[in-house]
Amino acid sequence: MLHHKIPTAYVSADWAFMERAHARASQILNRDPMTDEHADQLARRVMGLFDHGMRDEEVIARIAAAQEAGITSAAYERYTKSKSSDADV
Repeated sequence: MLHHKIPTAYVSADWAFMERAHARASQILNRDPMTDEHADQLARRVMGLFDHGMRDEEVIARIAAAQEAGITSAAYERYTKSKSSDADV
């Protein structure tokens, strides 16, 4: 089993790297990286991928955006199904 050491502190270059990846992921999702309601969640995804050793900004951005899009889509589907169920009652 592989064990990755999760950093307890990041150097400024790490923060800059993750910030660029987060901005790119936000761009892919057509979201504002600062004001979108899910910006923090997307940032945590970027940080998690970085913590697991990924060091390609574009790959991190695309994976984080795909994960986020899947979760947002699934949540929307659950919401619309629950609303249609409520209407049937």
